[in-house]
Amino acid sequence: ILLAPSCGRSNRGTMGVPPAPKSSFRRKFCGCLFQIPEHAPKLYSDKAFDFIDWQWHQNAAWRHRLEPFVFFVVASGFVWQLAHVFMISIFCGLYHIYLVPMGWPNFSSQLNSAFGMVTTCLSLLLVFRTNSSYSRWWEARIVWGSVVNLSRNYARQMMIWAPPERTHVARLGARWMAAAVHVMRAHLRAKHTGRVTQEAGHLLTLDEFAWLAQWRSAPQGAAHVLSWAAANLGVHYQREQVLQELVNTFINDLGMCERILRTPMPTAYTRHTSRFVLVYITMCPLFLWSLLQWATPVVTLMIAFLLLGTENIGVQIEEPFRVLPLDTICNTIENSIRDMEKRHYGSCSMDELRQGDARKLAWTYD
Repeated sequence: ILLAPSCGRSNRGTMGVPPAPKSSFRRKFCGCLFQIPEHAPKLYSDKAFDFIDWQWHQNAAWRHRLEPFVFFVVASGFVWQLAHVFMISIFCGLYHIYLVPMGWPNFSSQLNSAFGMVTTCLSLLLVFRTNSSYSRWWEARIVWGSVVNLSRNYARQMMIWAPPERTHVARLGARWMAAAVHVMRAHLRAKHTGRVTQEAGHLLTLDEFAWLAQWRSAPQGAAHVLSWAAANLGVHYQREQVLQELVNTFINDLGMCERILRTPMPTAYTRHTSRFVLVYITMCPLFLWSLLQWATPVVTLMIAFLLLGTENIGVQIEEPFRVLPLDTICNTIENSIRDMEKRHYGSCSMDELRQGDARKLAWTYD
């Protein structure tokens, strides 16, 4: 994607995606080459591990198993790059078979010393690229771990500290805390309002969604309700301050996630690394022909697949919110709050309480 040309048009497209060309043929051609595969998000997404997953993960025989389907799915994202390398390998073989005996220069024997130097430089670039992307992924996971902790603490303290006459406020705060993480997940994954309604529709009323839709940042609207609930719980100001600090932490975590989302690694570095990889795999047949002869195309394809895969992993985890198991994390938070509510108030669930809460509060969130 980062190497995609503009296909003859101005740079009016989004970053990293070439604008559609005028010609129907050129539009279809560029779409086949540069369109993001539909399977890409699922292929690189993580899952929340349990004990069984860890047992499989620590099994060397399971980790080293062959997965032909996954191999072909991953390779389908590098179709034109692999085809390019294969054609260069064939051309290199024909060159050495027919033209070198006629007196043309044999580049393969002259470039061996440069091969090691270029390989070292590329290794350093890829190591830095993947390490930097992993740091972004791990930071995002730490932030969402903070969201898990503050959500549980907020709901627990709202329920325990609420006076009997303010029970409905505590239940509303717990319900909105469960909804806020779903809203935050949809916000980070650039989901539209309808998608937010689908993901958190079992926790909020239609009137609440209409009120939330007025906010440019839906998670900030949810935080506003959380802060309102803490202020109207009717507890000592020190306890209210503790609850407000949890809301502040939620806002801080949202800001850190938005910083990661909107500030990628310098695009010049990413594009330079991608082009370096492409130049390297293009030159590999010249480097390897003197050693491998007609085995060069096969070996070059393997090298190209491994290098392109390594570079692509760094690009995929650079934006961690599509990779992290946020669905599982949000559902875990919701289930924890539901369990606390059932144990504290009885058998009533958040689904049974949401309409009653909205009527009692009469929409005084502002």
